[in-house]
Amino acid sequence: MTTRTNAPQASAAKSSSTPKLGANPSAGKAVPHDVHRRGDLALSEGQPVVELRPRVVGPGRKELRYIERQAGLEADLQQAVERAAVRDQSLELARLMERGAGCCLDKLEAKLVQQRERESRLLVALGAMGQELGGLRSQVALLSSARERPRRSLLARLFGG
Repeated sequence: MTTRTNAPQASAAKSSSTPKLGANPSAGKAVPHDVHRRGDLALSEGQPVVELRPRVVGPGRKELRYIERQAGLEADLQQAVERAAVRDQSLELARLMERGAGCCLDKLEAKLVQQRERESRLLVALGAMGQELGGLRSQVALLSSARERPRRSLLARLFGG
């Protein structure tokens, strides 16, 4: 009887405190969650084959702030580049408009000079025509005074009309 009473106590004590001889030697140890063990044994060593998978760890708070700050700075840089491109386009457009306005102004000034020259030539021609007209009038006056007046008819002379 003693063997029967001692056997369950011994087996209970054995199972709770010490592992069995054929059991996995790391069964009582804490195993990291990224280590996966296969049940088969390596043929040459007699040790269990351990497959290690790297644990994927995301960025921490500092890294997240750094990444957010970097993304914000990149966005600011992109906006600055776009603003600089708009400014460059505006400057180029203003330069072209100024050059075009200068060319247009030069053409208008040249037309104005030509018109003034034409106007002065017309004034000279008008003055010459005025002098010629004055000379012709004086000639007409001389010719009309030198010419005989037509004789009045007999009836006009009789009746005084």
